[in-house]
Amino acid sequence: MQVEQEISVRLKPSGEVDTAYYIAQAKQQRGEVVAASLKTLSKVLKRLLSSSRSDRQRAPAYTC
Repeated sequence: MQVEQEISVRLKPSGEVDTAYYIAQAKQQRGEVVAASLKTLSKVLKRLLSSSRSDRQRAPAYTC
């Protein structure tokens, strides 16, 4: 069974493609992706730093 998909394009009143709309939409989506990426990177860095900090807080083991 084949599913048909209808694609609609936003047009200006003159009939041209509304590129300003699509540019604004792309900027918003790009901002959302960058924000999500920075949030994930921040979590990873915090996890890395906290694990390395806990390693430095351990007392060194001395043997006699």
